[in-house]
Amino acid sequence: MRFKARIVGGVLGLSAAFCGSLAGAATVNSCATGSGLACLVDKDQFGSGNSGNDKEESVELALAAALSLASIDLKLLGKSDAGYGPAVSGTSGSWTTPSAVAYFTVKSANSYVIYAANNALTGSWSTMGINNKKGEQRDVSHISYWSTSDVSPVPVPAAGFLLIGALGGLAALRRRKAA
Repeated sequence: MRFKARIVGGVLGLSAAFCGSLAGAATVNSCATGSGLACLVDKDQFGSGNSGNDKEESVELALAAALSLASIDLKLLGKSDAGYGPAVSGTSGSWTTPSAVAYFTVKSANSYVIYAANNALTGSWSTMGINNKKGEQRDVSHISYWSTSDVSPVPVPAAGFLLIGALGGLAALRRRKAA
């Protein structure tokens, strides 16, 4: 009986810790899912000295938080201001790239917006949500195009359920030995 109480207590404790970590991840940024991930990342949002530039580490942190992943590994395919894809200007437009794009970031001022491209070769972009102090939409600085590694990241919820299942299996094994 004591063993059951310990297992139930352990599972409840792990569940509470797990749900608490999800709640923290959900409040990290202002990402929203819909027809494609659109995630606005402002300067210093992650406390890592982010200057508002769409550097790999900053984009990976934002995506991991938005998608509730432990981590995500991105590879920069190229940037529009370095000749990858079309030259961009204004507040919206379209893009075409020679390689499949998993995500792209639209950089403007001290912020950027992350969009899910779902391995597309073409798409549209906007700086919507990146406004100046007067509330006016800002012009684009550049677009960065990203691919993901071949290894699929394990979502945090799946990892938690696997852990709970493993603990249940250990409890069943121990119970079988005691009988």
